[in-house]
Amino acid sequence: MPEAGYDFVPSSGDSHCEKGGPSKAAGEATLIRYLRDAFDYGNRVAVWHIADHYDQIVEYLRMNGIVPPATKQYPLAVR
Repeated sequence: MPEAGYDFVPSSGDSHCEKGGPSKAAGEATLIRYLRDAFDYGNRVAVWHIADHYDQIVEYLRMNGIVPPATKQYPLAVR
């Protein structure tokens, strides 16, 4: 995701992403640190939780016209 899109928030749904969580990421370096910390924590306690975050990242990227290479074989259904 280009840095200009780091503050992307879906326009619908109940994700509450617009609140930024307890400590909103303020750029690429902070976001990368948060992601590394999240993966380290997930590896210690709940591997399936990481998959949920990956799915959310894929969805946000696709909503912004970016298709991750690992998911190109799965087109989005029009809802």
